[in-house]
Amino acid sequence: MLNTNRAHALLDIAASIMDARIAGAAGDRNAAVNHWKKAVEVQDTLVYDEPPAWYYPVRESLGGEYLRAKRYQDAEAVFRRDLEINRNNPRSLFGLSEALRGLAKNAEADEIRRNFEKEWQNAEIQLSVDRL
Repeated sequence: MLNTNRAHALLDIAASIMDARIAGAAGDRNAAVNHWKKAVEVQDTLVYDEPPAWYYPVRESLGGEYLRAKRYQDAEAVFRRDLEINRNNPRSLFGLSEALRGLAKNAEADEIRRNFEKEWQNAEIQLSVDRL
């Protein structure tokens, strides 16, 4: 039997993301974080596939919510974990540099920022915390 991803898992991710965005827009950072965590948990259960079953690493958004809540240590941990899974992911490099800056780890933040700029050099949009 083939081991494939089920549609309900993808719908659970989508619903959690929608709930997280609604909570974040309302300024309820704790609820938003909880919804992002659920989306990450579900994404972590997906079977590896190429292309991925879900189109982006949801940890980027969880880390972004932590940054918006000024929970820099939590953001650092989430972005570091994403970079273990998705090496050189520019959005997570950006988020990690922002988290490190928030923790006053400026030398490391500068180094990570340089890595981000190298990975993002041909992008057509300017990345910001609000876009994570």
